[in-house]
Amino acid sequence: GDLNEAQRQEQAAEEALQEAAQEIQEQEEQYQRLRQEELLFQITEEVTKLLAGHREQMQALKELDAARQDPTRATHAQKLRLRKIARAEEALATRSAELAKAIGEEGSLVFRSVFTRVDEDLKRIAALLTEEGDWQSGERVQALQQDVEQDLDWLGTALADEKDRRREEEQNQEQQQQQQQQQQPENRL
Repeated sequence: GDLNEAQRQEQAAEEALQEAAQEIQEQEEQYQRLRQEELLFQITEEVTKLLAGHREQMQALKELDAARQDPTRATHAQKLRLRKIARAEEALATRSAELAKAIGEEGSLVFRSVFTRVDEDLKRIAALLTEEGDWQSGERVQALQQDVEQDLDWLGTALADEKDRRREEEQNQEQQQQQQQQQQPENRL
């Protein structure tokens, strides 16, 4: 009699261990989902900040270019303003490179390549705005700025779509779980 009881207890203990292992796995998966959602939220915020900062520099360059009387020569004051815009664009490029690295580590190659392109374009813009680029502020530089704006806008939209998709997927999973829980008593009967 003790042998049968011991076997039942062993089986019950194995089932409890399996349930605990499954629960740990579910909690780990939930933790990973939360971590990914947090990362997605942070990157979306960073893209919003990048876009806002870049748009400020676009506006400043448009105003400066409109005020230039000679597109081939810049006054001392204009050179100072161009340097300031170039430094701001370089700072945005640095942040974009950091984001490219971080998102690349998460395995998102498409987003990484867009951040890398933004980084390269911002560095090119910064170079054109300085003595290295002969203090350019015309259509070519502004067109590059528009390209960066479009890329950042696309990134923002894509990240927002991804957040919505994940939220919808989570809601669908919750609904399926509720339906399964409602159906289980019927199956037992």
